[in-house]
Amino acid sequence: MNAFLGKIITGVKEKLFGDKETIEQKRAERFKERQFKKYGVREESFIEDMARIPVSSKGKRIYTSYNSADWYWVFVNRKGEVLPMIFEYANAFKDGLALVELKGGKGRILDKTGALWHQDSQEVKILKRLYTAPSEFKRLATKYFKDEKFIASCLCQIENGLNAKIEAGKTGKNFYEYVSNLKKGIKEKLAQEREKAKILKEKEELIKVRDAIIAQNIAAQKEEKKEYIRKEFREI
Repeated sequence: MNAFLGKIITGVKEKLFGDKETIEQKRAERFKERQFKKYGVREESFIEDMARIPVSSKGKRIYTSYNSADWYWVFVNRKGEVLPMIFEYANAFKDGLALVELKGGKGRILDKTGALWHQDSQEVKILKRLYTAPSEFKRLATKYFKDEKFIASCLCQIENGLNAKIEAGKTGKNFYEYVSNLKKGIKEKLAQEREKAKILKEKEELIKVRDAIIAQNIAAQKEEKKEYIRKEFREI
C-alpha cells in the first residue's frame, strides 16, 4: 500500500463520525480504553465497579515485580475516571465504601464520589445505613443538607445499594414501583430542605439588617453623648 494513502486511511479511522451523542459515547469509550491500558485494568480488577490499582508516587502503574517503598494506591471506575487521590494503602470497596490510609497513617472512609470521612463519624454511619435502607434519606436532619458534598455522597450510596440488589437478584416484583416512589420521596425531601434553607437565609438576612440598624443607633447615641460632653466642657 502507498505510504501516503496508508496515512490517509489511518487518519480517517481516527475520525469520529455520527451525531453529537454518538460522538460523545465514542470519545468516552476511547478515553476508557486508554485509561484501562495505562493502569492495567482488567475485568477481574473491579470490585463494586471500582478497580484498586498500585501506582508510584508519580501515578505510574506498578506491577508485582516492582520492588520499592514508592508504592501507593488509586481507584479507577468503569468510565476510566481516576479518583484524584493517592493513598498509602486502600482496601477494596465494600457496600459502597472503602477504608483508606492517608499520608501519615491517618485512616479515613472513602466513598465513590471521592469524598473522605472520619471512620467513626455520624456521616459514615448514615452512609452505611442508606446503602441498605435508602428510605432513611427522608429522615435526615436538616443540618446535613447544608453540606452539599455529603448529600451527593448519600445519593451515591443509595444508587450503589440499589445496584447491589440488582446484582444479587433481590429486587422483588414491585422493584420499579419501589424505585419510582423512592425517587419521589427523595425529591420531596430535597425540595423541603431547600425551602427551609431559603426561609432560614431570608431570616438571617433580616437579622443582619436588624442588627446593623441597632448597631447604627447605638453608635449614634454614643456620638450624641460624646458631643454633649464636648459641649459641656467647652463652657467651663
